[in-house]
Amino acid sequence: MGMHVSLTKELEEMVQNQVNTGMYQNASEVVRAALRNFFARPVRDEVYEVMFEDAIEEFESGEVEVHDDTLEMLKKVKKKK
Repeated sequence: MGMHVSLTKELEEMVQNQVNTGMYQNASEVVRAALRNFFARPVRDEVYEVMFEDAIEEFESGEVEVHDDTLEMLKKVKKKK
């Protein structure tokens, strides 16, 4: 199944730059990788959220010894989401 899409000049340049690195053989590979990454993001974000919550619980319970400001930093990062 084929699909044709139009890209802005800037996106086209970004895709071509990735091909030029040698990491991808053609533009289709770059776009497929970008789409896989895009659709995996919600799952990845959910995993990070659980990791943050677990880390905060461990810090608050005293299971892990940390710098005084580490817990506050984690809480600020979580609030930004």
